[in-house]
Amino acid sequence: MALNLTKVSELEKQPWVILIYGPPGAGKTVLAAGAPKPIFLMLDRGGDRSLLNHSHTRDSLVIRCSKLEGVVNAMKDLAAEIKAGLDVDTIILDSVTELQENDRNAQAAKSGDLLLDPKWKFNEHIYTVNNFRVGQTIRELVALGKNVILIAHVKEELIGNDSNRTVMIRPSLSPSLS
Repeated sequence: MALNLTKVSELEKQPWVILIYGPPGAGKTVLAAGAPKPIFLMLDRGGDRSLLNHSHTRDSLVIRCSKLEGVVNAMKDLAAEIKAGLDVDTIILDSVTELQENDRNAQAAKSGDLLLDPKWKFNEHIYTVNNFRVGQTIRELVALGKNVILIAHVKEELIGNDSNRTVMIRPSLSPSLS
């Protein structure tokens, strides 16, 4: 077996990927805005307000997206702009939770009216397709060769019975994505 050795000086040239998750208002977006030369793919309207409320983040670059298709188109445009010389070091997806939920809702809406149809049940196919699409979007973001920060909301789950109950805190994403 051959070792895959890398000099520490070469590591700084490799882009990094970070997942930040927490409750609303915890400062995830403001923290991410402190990354080197950031640009936001913004799905979370709360993130907009966070950037406006801090003087050092008011000039952050933001691409507003509402659906997965918008994020994909923004990534294509961003790739062209980076190739043309746009000075960006970090791409921030705020938030991957919103991306997952918006895409899942769009897929579910094609299956029927979720609010009015009492027969609508959990559709595993929608979750599988959604996980694949969101996962592929993240892989394509990373393939742009820039640092990537993924922001997610937090989810708390109770595990176990009354005498042996614990709280698990994790990103509010499908388990296969987190």
